Amino acid sequence: VKQAQDVFQELQHVTENAKLLHSRFILKDRERIENELAEADLLVGTQAVEVSLDIDFDCLFTEPAPIDALIQRFGRVNRKRRKGICDVSICKDGGENDHYIYSKDKVERTLRAFETVDVLHESNTQSLIDEVYNDGYNEKEREIFETAKRLFERHLQGIVPFIENPSSRQEFNELFKSIEIVPERYEEDFWEKIENREYYDAKAYITQISHNQFARLHKDGQLYEREHFGQLGQWFIKVRYDETLGLRIDEHSTNIL
Repeated sequence: VKQAQDVFQELQHVTENAKLLHSRFILKDRERIENELAEADLLVGTQAVEVSLDIDFDCLFTEPAPIDALIQRFGRVNRKRRKGICDVSICKDGGENDHYIYSKDKVERTLRAFETVDVLHESNTQSLIDEVYNDGYNEKEREIFETAKRLFERHLQGIVPFIENPSSRQEFNELFKSIEIVPERYEEDFWEKIENREYYDAKAYITQISHNQFARLHKDGQLYEREHFGQLGQWFIKVRYDETLGLRIDEHSTNIL
């Protein structure tokens, strides 16, 4: 996310309508940005652009990823098939933390598979996927899938707003290895929605950080928990939040004027 934020700040003045999208926006800002993307001339994004976006750009520059993730990104280019052949450029080197997200072996296999591809057609997409995943999923990947499937099936049996069910919310956070937090500037707005029992509206002020980020920020004193009616703790974060850039986890409250 930080790299996307830095790249966006470098490029945002190239055009009058540039947008940034990643996972560290609160929900209401993320929804607003997604609704504005159809008119955007430039989009800088993380994996958040891979799903649920009906957007159509002219070209793509992307860091490497497994083939299934890249194909999702490709789908944001020439989506309506009105532009002929459009360029997609895949960098050979990714970020230093990519190994926490992607299998190095799958990424390397993907790059080798695309070395022989000039124009990608739907007709040869499946053969490329088979080439990358010819050994199937490894044991760790299968375990993650089975855990996710089991937890989702459990939630579907009696789903309630997570904000009212601490155990379900904890399971959800464990599943996605993230923790829900609210930027400090929105604490009053958040509790107002809770008091009015507008639980889904309250979630509009929530974003997520990873377990490792949570541990570091908690150690630095940048997180605090508030309870409501003696239960349902909610974490708040004391770092800068910007409606255009999102959560800036390296800019602590002590640095904010």
